[in-house]
Amino acid sequence: MDKQYKLVIFDADGTLTPFRNGTLGEFSYTLLPGVEQKCAELREQGVILALASNQSARRSPAHVVGQIMWTAGRLQLRPDLLQVSVDPATQKPNSYMLLEIMRKASVSPEETLMVGDASTDEEAAQAAGVDFCYAAAFFK
Repeated sequence: MDKQYKLVIFDADGTLTPFRNGTLGEFSYTLLPGVEQKCAELREQGVILALASNQSARRSPAHVVGQIMWTAGRLQLRPDLLQVSVDPATQKPNSYMLLEIMRKASVSPEETLMVGDASTDEEAAQAAGVDFCYAAAFFK
């Protein structure tokens, strides 16, 4: 990461945790390689860590909350900076979740990086005016 960011927003499935087999697939309570170490390094640098995740409305709310809270707890993400949407109108590639996180963190788009694994993550970053990095490159 050449540029110093104040805020890094992560996608969840396929970025921090293994991609589930479809939107209703079983959640694996593991982090992908390099995630925990990289997040610890960022926290030591004073970077704020957040999460923006699309989820299926067909999934049980208890499962969605459990998955997100487990991930947030393992990575020490700020609870007020967790954005999860089951509404297609506010899901990525819409910039809504990213803009809400930046507003709550009082950080500008120029100081923010979005890390994800899908084109919808990249499109949301572009719509919000923030830099983007694919997870495979970010965590290597």
